[in-house]
Amino acid sequence: MYYLPWWMQWAQAVALIIISFVGSWIAYKQVRIAAAKLNLDLYDRRFKVFEAARHFIGKFLIEGAFTPEEITRFSSGVADAVFLFDSEVKTYLDSLREKAFVYRKKDRQSKTASEDKLGDLVDDLAKIEDEITDELPRLIEVFKPYLKLGNI
Repeated sequence: MYYLPWWMQWAQAVALIIISFVGSWIAYKQVRIAAAKLNLDLYDRRFKVFEAARHFIGKFLIEGAFTPEEITRFSSGVADAVFLFDSEVKTYLDSLREKAFVYRKKDRQSKTASEDKLGDLVDDLAKIEDEITDELPRLIEVFKPYLKLGNI
């Protein structure tokens, strides 16, 4: 029978331990890379929702009205919010959509309203315009906790 020298047997044992540690380290690094990729993909999807909301508010600030196409584009752009964010963001986006619907309704009513009701409708429209003007900084605050890249 052939036996390896004692030093070679020890070298094999040490090499096995080193190889297992290196394999474990590589597996750990792969887990970290996969987690970072997941975070980056999640960030991209969340940022698309933020972009849709920002575009919606910006379009109103430029044009002063909500078109049905813009409301539909906004609703489609933020549809994934229920899966990507906590209920706080979903509630905020729903309130933003509701303000747009109320604004459109009051705007249409103001076009056919009598003189005695027109003043109240215009006041309501101005109030909603002021609220929507204040939405851009609020939008950033609502989305800020979800759009930080520091954890990647």
